[in-house]
Amino acid sequence: MKHKDRKKARRLTRKDALRIWKGETRDSKERRLYFGYGSNLHIAQMKRRCPDSMPMVPATLPGKVLSFSNVLTIEDSEKHSTVGAIYEVSPADERCLDRYEGFPRTYSKRYTFMTLDGERREVFYYVLNKPYKLYTPTARYYSIVEDGYLDWGLDLKHLELSYKRALDAERKAEKAYAKLKPKRYSWTRDGEGKHYWQDKSKTDTAYNVLPDGTIDYPAFGWDELSAEMEYAFMSDYRKYPGW
Repeated sequence: MKHKDRKKARRLTRKDALRIWKGETRDSKERRLYFGYGSNLHIAQMKRRCPDSMPMVPATLPGKVLSFSNVLTIEDSEKHSTVGAIYEVSPADERCLDRYEGFPRTYSKRYTFMTLDGERREVFYYVLNKPYKLYTPTARYYSIVEDGYLDWGLDLKHLELSYKRALDAERKAEKAYAKLKPKRYSWTRDGEGKHYWQDKSKTDTAYNVLPDGTIDYPAFGWDELSAEMEYAFMSDYRKYPGW
């Protein structure tokens, strides 16, 4: 009997965990607060993604710095703060956000507390999963975020400084790669249509890129790739048809 009770308790726990993962609570009508700092600052776009959402107030998240890795994320930094905006969202909206952000595979969800109208409320937001490198975004993505800043009357200097940090990191990687490429690596295409970087000091290849875009690492895994090799993939493979 005791064993059955414990088994039932575990089943209830799993159900509660599923509700949390979906952004639901025991009261399915309860609305939650979401802190947006990237493209979701664009009010019209946010309304299309989350029809039940209600824009509330601009907000600042202390101890975080805005960072570009193609898309935006925020990182820990005692010297910085991240500006954004608070939306009130329904459970259905939160599920839409989870899907859009690729939670939990691409982005993770974080929670904090903010004071709104004298009341301390829990707020959730998303951060990009590591590892990632600082990398500048597309012009379209940057424009959407910039429009979102204008929607909320936020200071664009935060966005501009984040872009400059990513650009500086990109240029640094490019310089390091420019020195490395002539010495060790050459871009090669074999008879089967595979693109790969050939390490001249080894008989195997760093990685293969199939025509359909599938990446294969015969020598080592992604985590073992150097920053220069990652930059080689990002910059050179884009030059080929089908990217």
